[in-house]
Parts: sequence; C-alpha cells; structure tokens
Amino acid sequence: MLISLLVKNKVGFVDGSITKPKGIDSELVDSWVRNNNMFILWILNYVSKEISASIIFIECAHEI
Repeated sequence: MLISLLVKNKVGFVDGSITKPKGIDSELVDSWVRNNNMFILWILNYVSKEISASIIFIECAHEI
C-alpha cells in the first residue's frame, strides 16, 4: 500500500503532513476533501469488513 501511496503522491494523508486547509479558499478545501475521501475509500477497500466498520466514520485519513 505504501508504494501505491508514494506513486500517487498521497503519503502526506497518512503521516498527517497534508492537513485540511484553513481559510476561505473553497477550491483548495474542496480539493483536500476530495483527496482525503479518496484515500479513506482506498483504506476501506483494503481492510477487512470488520475493521472497515470501525473506521468508516473517521473524517481524516491520518487518523486511521
């Protein structure tokens, strides 16, 4: 999974270095939300159903 994240330049969503932008730049916030949700979906598809049931409501990928 780490290789996949490195290739897609998404490791920052795991280690927390890419955080949700603060402010009113809605385009930047929308982009972050879209990428964060995509990453959470990747994790949910990667783990077992039992584990996914416990993490489905987490809002930030780095919290998983």
